[in-house]
Amino acid sequence: MEEQKAVYCTPNGHPPSRNLIARIRGSKVSVVICVAFAMCIDMLVYGVVVPILPSYATSQFHANSLEIGALFASYSLGAFIATPIFGVISDRMGRKWPLIFGMGGLCGATILFCFATEFYQLVLSRFAQGVGGAASFVVGLAMLADIYPASQLGTVM
Repeated sequence: MEEQKAVYCTPNGHPPSRNLIARIRGSKVSVVICVAFAMCIDMLVYGVVVPILPSYATSQFHANSLEIGALFASYSLGAFIATPIFGVISDRMGRKWPLIFGMGGLCGATILFCFATEFYQLVLSRFAQGVGGAASFVVGLAMLADIYPASQLGTVM
């Protein structure tokens, strides 16, 4: 007679490893880590670009002070416009895809910034970086507000 091996399954019928992955994905800690990572990447990009922006625009594109001001303002304008849009989109579609789109857009805009050959490309890429940064902040903070009670939000954020 052939012996059958006992297969351990959780009460819902899934193998233990799948249940562990599901628990990790659904945990509050994993959401906090994901949001913190997204915001860290955004701040890293912002922190790397801002200090070199005036000298880079002046040396490579012969930008004057008004153009450098426009370059700085383009990030803020992108974030200002995109913030309410991403808020509405994430309320209607869910939080995952707007966050992924925003982070992908931030990466793409940063690559465009690196390879810009004209000043207007710098301005457009900074605008796109603002849009991507708005997504990570708005959607990330909304994700935290969804899973934590109001009394714990100050601690988590």
